[in-house]
Amino acid sequence: MFSGAKRRSLERRLSHAKLGRFKPLTEFDWQWPDKIDQKAIHALMQLDFLTGANNLILLGGNGVGKSTLAQNLGYQAVMRGHTVLFTTAPTCSMTWPPWTVTTPCGEESSTTPNRLC
Repeated sequence: MFSGAKRRSLERRLSHAKLGRFKPLTEFDWQWPDKIDQKAIHALMQLDFLTGANNLILLGGNGVGKSTLAQNLGYQAVMRGHTVLFTTAPTCSMTWPPWTVTTPCGEESSTTPNRLC
């Protein structure tokens, strides 16, 4: 399937992606939550948003499948040669460096983001 170098590259990228164990989309419960747009998720799995250097943020309550969907997206991206790092919003916001924000009055202050939305 993959030559030695390509296989090692794939294994390295999968390891560094920190995807962990996850349920494949074929086992995803599309009936819960009832507001999830299955067609939109399958369209995202084509990874077209990556060509425009866009970010994707999945928002929703606890236990609705955001991590599972993100892990599936990450896996698809790795399999197509992209470098991925799976993380959660709390972990990501704890590791971001402080931002410098300019107030409307022109004053600068440092702040550390604590939310993605």
